[in-house]
Amino acid sequence: MTAVLRDAYGLTVSTASRAAVDAYERGSRLFESVFGRIPIAIASDLQDSVALAWRLDLFGHPDPRRWTQLGAAARRWLDMPLLLFHDLHVGMALSASGDWADAELQLSTGCASGGRKSRNPTLGEVVVPLMEGLHAFARGDYALSVARIEPVEARIVEVGGRHAQREVFHDTLLATALRGHLQERTVPLLERRLAKRPNPGAYWTGQAGAVAWRGAAEGEPSGQVMRSPMIGPGA
Repeated sequence: MTAVLRDAYGLTVSTASRAAVDAYERGSRLFESVFGRIPIAIASDLQDSVALAWRLDLFGHPDPRRWTQLGAAARRWLDMPLLLFHDLHVGMALSASGDWADAELQLSTGCASGGRKSRNPTLGEVVVPLMEGLHAFARGDYALSVARIEPVEARIVEVGGRHAQREVFHDTLLATALRGHLQERTVPLLERRLAKRPNPGAYWTGQAGAVAWRGAAEGEPSGQVMRSPMIGPGA
């Protein structure tokens, strides 16, 4: 599947899902042209399609039809837990599709109890709170989402996947802090995100400008007002 995307767009899915930040329509076309036309029958396709759809949601371009398809695909893995990274994407698809019965079932049986994976400390110490935070984000409970994800953010590397693939979890924490207007958490997270690349993209720089303006307008201490971000066309 990655080869197909590289041929068609010159991008891998992981890169394309990040590029969707500044190319929403292109990201939507990417989803429809690739994942909208095939059955999602292998784990990597579920991971890639969920990551792309979740990013489009993060940046304000949701489409319930995507999650109807992905939720149905994810249910096939309820009785087949695989790697922790994959199981997180199953939970993301179930929660984003509104299938809370199966999302909670996966969390309580597949994650919390763990079955064959219960002796892996990352499961209970990282995956469970991370999944709870992703569920809270899908419900719109941003304070709870931050409270569950932030303490384990430094250990997200333990869930597996490549750095670019795991970035969706870090971006969820940042988007959650932004939506919840949690200024003291948003500022360091957003500054760190802006510093990752020479040109971090129009979405994040736009958010930085809004946060800086709001902080100044509300009379925040200077340490809580963002420094001026680099502004440029989306990367």
